[in-house]
This record gives sequence, C-alpha cells and structure tokens, in this order.
Amino acid sequence: MKNISIKTGTAVSSSRIVNINSTPNLHQEGVAKHIAEAVYYKAEAHEFAYGHEIDDWLNAEKEILQ
Repeated sequence: MKNISIKTGTAVSSSRIVNINSTPNLHQEGVAKHIAEAVYYKAEAHEFAYGHEIDDWLNAEKEILQ
C-alpha cells in the first residue's frame, strides 16, 4: 500500500499521511461540501422557506457537477 504525505490547514500545521487509494473519497467529500454550501445560499435567497429543499439540492448538484 502506497501512502503520500500532504499538508493540511495552514503553513504551521503538521503533515498527515493519506492512503493514496482514498483520494477519490477526499474528492467526493470536497464536492459534497461545495454542494451543501450552494444549497445553503439557495435556501438563504428564499429566506429558508419550507418546501424548497429537494429543488435546492438538485439545482446545486447540477451547477457544481457541470
């Protein structure tokens, strides 16, 4: 199993060892965070009104994954 070292956080943070096979999971987590952030701003735009959750999520996914 091959490991790589990457820097996390700020310049003063320590390195952590990441399994190279887990890189796709790290990418998926990053994408999910971007989608969630886009959903938040969409919900904020309509003052968090109930009933828009699914549409907000699907529209955010569409925007981020294009």
